[in-house]
Amino acid sequence: MNYYSGEFEKRGFDIMFKFLEMGSQKPNIPTYKKAIQDLIIMMTQKTSGGRKFKKDINWEENFDMTIITIVCESIALYLNGNLEKIENINKGEVEK
Repeated sequence: MNYYSGEFEKRGFDIMFKFLEMGSQKPNIPTYKKAIQDLIIMMTQKTSGGRKFKKDINWEENFDMTIITIVCESIALYLNGNLEKIENINKGEVEK
Protein backbone atom coordinates (compact mmCIF):
# COMPACT_ATOMS: atom_id res chain seq x y z
CA MET A 1 0.00 0.00 0.00
CA ASN A 2 1.30 3.45 -0.90
CA TYR A 3 0.74 5.69 2.12
CA TYR A 4 0.98 8.82 -0.02
CA SER A 5 -1.49 7.61 -2.64
CA GLY A 6 -3.85 10.51 -2.10
CA GLU A 7 -6.33 8.79 0.19
CA PHE A 8 -6.61 12.08 2.01
CA GLU A 9 -7.12 14.32 -1.00
CA LYS A 10 -5.85 17.87 -1.32
CA ARG A 11 -9.42 19.06 -0.87
CA GLY A 12 -9.50 17.45 2.55
CA PHE A 13 -6.35 19.30 3.59
CA ASP A 14 -7.78 22.57 2.25
CA ILE A 15 -10.96 22.19 4.29
CA MET A 16 -9.02 21.17 7.39
CA PHE A 17 -6.66 24.14 7.07
CA LYS A 18 -9.61 26.56 6.68
CA PHE A 19 -10.98 25.32 10.01
CA LEU A 20 -7.58 25.77 11.63
CA GLU A 21 -7.26 29.30 10.22
CA MET A 22 -10.56 30.30 11.83
CA GLY A 23 -8.67 30.46 15.10
CA SER A 24 -11.06 28.45 17.23
CA GLN A 25 -8.80 25.39 17.15
CA LYS A 26 -6.57 25.17 20.19
CA PRO A 27 -3.67 22.72 20.25
CA ASN A 28 -4.35 19.48 22.08
CA ILE A 29 -0.97 18.76 23.64
CA PRO A 30 -1.79 15.26 25.02
CA THR A 31 -3.03 14.19 21.57
CA TYR A 32 0.05 15.74 19.93
CA LYS A 33 2.41 13.93 22.31
CA LYS A 34 0.57 10.60 21.82
CA ALA A 35 0.79 10.90 18.02
CA ILE A 36 4.52 11.65 18.22
CA GLN A 37 5.04 8.70 20.58
CA ASP A 38 3.08 6.45 18.20
CA LEU A 39 5.18 7.62 15.24
CA ILE A 40 8.39 6.89 17.14
CA ILE A 41 7.12 3.39 17.96
CA MET A 42 6.09 2.77 14.33
CA MET A 43 9.44 4.00 13.00
CA THR A 44 11.53 1.93 15.41
CA GLN A 45 9.58 -1.31 15.79
CA LYS A 46 11.36 -4.26 14.28
CA THR A 47 8.27 -5.80 12.68
CA SER A 48 7.02 -2.70 10.82
CA GLY A 49 3.66 -3.48 12.36
CA GLY A 50 3.34 -6.61 10.25
CA ARG A 51 3.30 -9.09 13.10
CA LYS A 52 0.98 -8.90 16.06
CA PHE A 53 3.01 -8.10 19.14
CA LYS A 54 1.47 -6.29 22.08
CA LYS A 55 3.29 -2.98 21.64
CA ASP A 56 3.46 -2.93 17.83
CA ILE A 57 1.32 -0.44 15.95
CA ASN A 58 -0.14 -1.49 12.61
CA TRP A 59 1.09 0.86 9.85
CA GLU A 60 -1.84 0.30 7.50
CA GLU A 61 -4.39 1.23 10.13
CA ASN A 62 -2.55 4.06 11.90
CA PHE A 63 0.19 5.74 9.85
CA ASP A 64 -1.96 8.18 7.84
CA MET A 65 -3.97 9.33 10.86
CA THR A 66 -0.84 9.68 12.99
CA ILE A 67 0.81 11.95 10.40
CA ILE A 68 -2.36 14.00 9.91
CA THR A 69 -2.70 14.44 13.69
CA ILE A 70 0.90 15.65 13.99
CA VAL A 71 0.45 18.07 11.09
CA CYS A 72 -2.86 19.46 12.44
CA GLU A 73 -1.57 19.90 15.96
CA SER A 74 1.62 21.55 14.68
CA ILE A 75 -0.43 24.00 12.62
CA ALA A 76 -2.67 24.68 15.63
CA LEU A 77 0.40 25.41 17.77
CA TYR A 78 1.70 27.81 15.13
CA LEU A 79 -1.59 29.62 14.44
CA ASN A 80 -2.44 29.87 18.13
CA GLY A 81 0.88 31.59 18.89
CA ASN A 82 1.98 28.90 21.33
CA LEU A 83 4.85 27.81 19.11
CA GLU A 84 6.34 31.30 19.34
CA LYS A 85 5.99 31.19 23.13
CA ILE A 86 7.87 27.89 23.20
CA GLU A 87 10.55 29.38 20.97
CA ASN A 88 10.94 32.36 23.32
CA ILE A 89 11.24 30.05 26.33
CA ASN A 90 13.98 28.11 24.52
CA LYS A 91 15.79 31.39 23.86
CA GLY A 92 15.55 32.24 27.54
CA GLU A 93 12.91 34.94 27.14
CA VAL A 94 9.94 34.41 29.42
CA GLU A 95 6.70 35.97 28.19
CA LYS A 96 4.24 37.04 30.87
